[in-house]
Amino acid sequence: MRLPSPTLVEPKTQVRSAPASASDRDPCGDVPESQGFLQERQPLGGQPADLLDVLARIAIAGPATASLRAMLRVATPESLEDRLGFLAGAARAGLGFRTLFNQPLAISTLNQVFKSGLYWAKGLKYAQAGNLQAVMDEYVHVLNESLGLMGG
Repeated sequence: MRLPSPTLVEPKTQVRSAPASASDRDPCGDVPESQGFLQERQPLGGQPADLLDVLARIAIAGPATASLRAMLRVATPESLEDRLGFLAGAARAGLGFRTLFNQPLAISTLNQVFKSGLYWAKGLKYAQAGNLQAVMDEYVHVLNESLGLMGG
């Protein structure tokens, strides 16, 4: 089972080492019903019973959210363009984690650790249980330091 691809606004400049694949051109191609919700304002249906739990888990352990918090701990965006850059960077990190979670070993691991539930929810639980926020904080700190960007 694969996690769905969200639609993201691409930055103005982008370096590609290979031609765009079909999934790059149509990131929602594997979830066609999402286009209807976005374009036609179709009703979403009833609120899931666990909506607040899921939103809290995303806020605590979502890979893009954890990445954004980690980046904001070492740098402060000074302009709207900087803030958009931080958001885009966090979104890319989240997409990178989605790619990692879609690898066969990760799928097998998550399905063994969490016996029931939707796969995307297993990924969030795994990120929370493994304290992804601490991992991202340390990674961004070490990266920042290794690039000589530390103040002082």
